[in-house]
Order: sequence, then C-alpha cells, then structure tokens
Amino acid sequence: MTFRPVPSRSDCLTTLKLVFPRVAFDPVLASPLSAAAVAVMIYVDAVSSDEGPTDEAIWARPLTCLWRSDEVLVCDQHEQRIAWRAAR
Repeated sequence: MTFRPVPSRSDCLTTLKLVFPRVAFDPVLASPLSAAAVAVMIYVDAVSSDEGPTDEAIWARPLTCLWRSDEVLVCDQHEQRIAWRAAR
C-alpha cells in the first residue's frame, strides 16, 4: 500500500480557496476547518483513486478529522497512519 504525501493544512487551505472562491461559494468550504479535514482524509487515505470509489474504500469518521493535531500530521510512516485510521 502506498500512501499519498500529506499536504500541510495551509496547502490544503490554499487549494480549497482556488477550488471554492468566496465570490461563488459559501466561505465555509474554504475554511481552516475544511482544510484540516482534507489533510486528515489524505493522511488516513480516505480518498478515491483515479478510477473512482471501490468496495475497499476507506471511510473517515468526523471524529477522525476533529481529533487529529498537527503533531499527528508529522508522523508520516505507513504503520502510524494505519494505526491512526484504525484507532479513530
């Protein structure tokens, strides 16, 4: 299993602001909390592949996103990421 590189929260926020500009979308879509949720979903690999969703899709519970801190984000070893996904 190969995990995607984890972007920083600020990188996620920058991307969200490009995808969801405030002029056209609700500002909550490109907020710091949204950016944190995106970073966590990438961290636990809860994203679809380029081919689309499969039966083996990983789901992230809301608490998975809320409990993750920046200290967890730097733990980038595969085993740690799998353990975080399973524990939350």
